[in-house]
Amino acid sequence: MRDLIRIKTVKTRKPHQCWGCRAKIPVGCLVACRTEADGGKILTTYWCRRCDRVLGEIDLYDDDGVGFGDLIDNYPEKYDTDGEKK
Repeated sequence: MRDLIRIKTVKTRKPHQCWGCRAKIPVGCLVACRTEADGGKILTTYWCRRCDRVLGEIDLYDDDGVGFGDLIDNYPEKYDTDGEKK
């Protein structure tokens, strides 16, 4: 079970990959940074703005949290063919 520790908006200083849709996040973008604890391990994930909004619209959290790419895989109707939120 994952426990949410913190959510904050950060400006990226290096490239990342969005946890929700696997899109590349370039340097200088504002993203949601989520820090969670899972079985004694700390996991920090970065979410593009569209996936952060989609996450707020759905109830996808369960005991295992959201897996890498789960948003675009499970809710493709919320994205167009380029991965942008509709």
